[in-house]
Formats: sequence, structure tokens, C-alpha cells
Amino acid sequence: SYFNEDSMPASSEAVQNPYWLFVISELDYSLQKKNIGEEQYVERLLNKFVETSGLGKKPVLMAPLELIDKVQKKQLAIECHNQCNVIKHKSLILNAERVFYWNMISHSIYHRITRYKPLHFFDRGHIHEMFPRLHRRAVRNYYQGVEPALVDSAEPLSIEMLTRDSENFYSTRLEGLKRLRELPNSDALLRELSASLL
Repeated sequence: SYFNEDSMPASSEAVQNPYWLFVISELDYSLQKKNIGEEQYVERLLNKFVETSGLGKKPVLMAPLELIDKVQKKQLAIECHNQCNVIKHKSLILNAERVFYWNMISHSIYHRITRYKPLHFFDRGHIHEMFPRLHRRAVRNYYQGVEPALVDSAEPLSIEMLTRDSENFYSTRLEGLKRLRELPNSDALLRELSASLL
């Protein structure tokens, strides 16, 4: 095992213009449409944008093109990104002040967790829905066996509630994260492997 610490720093733009990023994949968008209906999901998402703006933060959406099209038709001042650009995707996630997901199991979540950056979940997501055994295993590996609490998307966002959610999230995972960060990084692992071949 090893810990690959990404050296990408938060940009000065991200510090000066804090934004909250809302991330949903095509699979999870389909799941939301099935579970609560497309119209209600889009309405709740738009409400989150309005609430975010009301808290003095810039809402940013990373989503499939179908959903981006529906959001842009509402003519709100929302910055939207399609998920096809992997490099941009990673930069947006690392630099965001807070990230909101509709899925608990994603590689990008790992980058937030290892930096103790706030992240929040509106739903367990498609892994839980389609592969429940895999979801349970992933919870053991990602979250030290404690599934994160869900944020009720029907309730208004508040700084107090989100701060409490983040504190609760990390309070149960500090020991596991400490052990993770103590692992050798990828460079050390490669040196060790090279030495073993001599």
C-alpha cells in the first residue's frame, strides 16, 4: 500500500472566489430521475444554487450535458462543466471550498478526504443501488466502515449545518486518515521496487 499525495495546490482564484461544486454523473442523474422524478430533481438542484448564492458562495455544476442544458435554460448565473474533461474535473474538485455529491463512491472523493476538505452527500448513489455488496466493501475502505450521513436535499443549506456535517464526518475518520498518510508515497514505493530488482 502507498499514499500518493497530489502536489496540486489550491489556486489563488479559488481562494479569492470560493465556490461550491455540485457533482453528479450520468448514472446518478438517471437514478435521481427514476427515484424522485426529473422535474423534482431539477427543482431541488436549482434551489441548492439559489441557497448557495444566498450564502455568498458561487455555485458550480459538474454534470452530464442533458442536465446542464436544463439548468442553462433557467438563465441562472451558474458555471457549468461537463465531466468529459478529466484534468479540469480534478482541478475543480480539489480547489472547491465544498463539494456536494449524489454518490458516495468515487475516485475524486479520495482526493478531498486525504486533504480534510469538506464534502457532502445528498444520496448513496448508483454503486449502492446496483452493487450493494460492493458499496459495503467500499465503505469499509473509503470511510473506515462508517457510512457518511446524508444531507437532506429538500432542506435549505446553511453554513452551520454544513460545518457540523464536515466535523462529524472527519471526527470518525481521523485515525484511519492518519494511518493512510503515514504510508510511503509512490516515489518511495517505486524506489523500493527498483532496489528489489537489483
